[in-house]
Amino acid sequence: MFSPVRCLTSITQLTVCVCLLSLPLSATQKTFMAASALDSASEASSSSRLWSGHSLGSILDGILAKLQSIGNGSLSGNSGLRAFSDAAAQWRMGKDSIIEDMEVQADDAIDIGHNFTKTRMRFRGGRNRFNGNNDLSIKIRTKNRKEKMAGFKEGSGMLKHGPIIGQVFRLEQTQYYETTADGRKRVDPFVMEMDYDQAEFETTTGLTELQELLAGCCYLGWLNIGVDAILDEFGDHLASINDKWVNAIQGNFANWDYFENLGVNRSDPLSLKEAGIIGLNMSYDAYLAGTTTIRGANTKQAGEFWVGDFGVDDNNNKMWAVVDHHSDFATVPEPAHYGLLLGVVAVLARVARRR
Repeated sequence: MFSPVRCLTSITQLTVCVCLLSLPLSATQKTFMAASALDSASEASSSSRLWSGHSLGSILDGILAKLQSIGNGSLSGNSGLRAFSDAAAQWRMGKDSIIEDMEVQADDAIDIGHNFTKTRMRFRGGRNRFNGNNDLSIKIRTKNRKEKMAGFKEGSGMLKHGPIIGQVFRLEQTQYYETTADGRKRVDPFVMEMDYDQAEFETTTGLTELQELLAGCCYLGWLNIGVDAILDEFGDHLASINDKWVNAIQGNFANWDYFENLGVNRSDPLSLKEAGIIGLNMSYDAYLAGTTTIRGANTKQAGEFWVGDFGVDDNNNKMWAVVDHHSDFATVPEPAHYGLLLGVVAVLARVARRR
């Protein structure tokens, strides 16, 4: 017997499958997302309200919205974070190989559901000092809700002062100098630069990049995975929703005593601002050609970089940092008005305690 509900269900399922197969996804991702879509379609068609104001178009719109909220990639077990892609880029480095002009950009196979330009990560300088082959790889994932503005407003512990934008990049190589108890992996110093989308930046704040930078709220971020001390079966630290995004230079090994002596710690990005350290408002090219560092004018030679320097090139929508560790990285345009408010509250609290 002909059933309009069953007919609509079949049309919906067929249409969703066709739409899914037209997306640039892997076979595994297509299977995962198609299954979710078909379940949603079946539930919608069995509802008694199916014919009361719900058109086929609205049903499909709801299904596609659900798929976009899922994103490409499933949750990473109990960590609650999105799964990383397979290696999006790989390079084999020999002794004294220059770490420069190697780059990789996220694409729709990594992240869907928005119109922002995907993040591009680029190595701008450095040298591999390890003997033998040292294989460098980069994996990419999309953001978890707790890492977005919505999560920040809800009080996500991952975001002490602000959300991240763009995608998350994980750097790994086959040789390390040391791995610390908090999960940091020491490598030769290098310069990393990431693009950001201006429109996405403006969804997090009404301030300019310069205003954010001067407030200590605009930087290349590092996910400090030593906060919750969750380990895998090999005793290595795992990233989770209980870890925290801070400034990338707060994971450095070299020159850390300089920052620590000023009162900077590894868990609060605003501890840099409170110590009087502000990022540089210039491109990496201008920085490299000059003699200015975050310590002041004439504190380095032209053509050199200093581990711990970082800055924002607001003319070209880039954030950069000089680091010596491999971790998870992303751009962090912290909403300065929130950060400043928290700073005022902290000052008032200290005054109250003194009284």
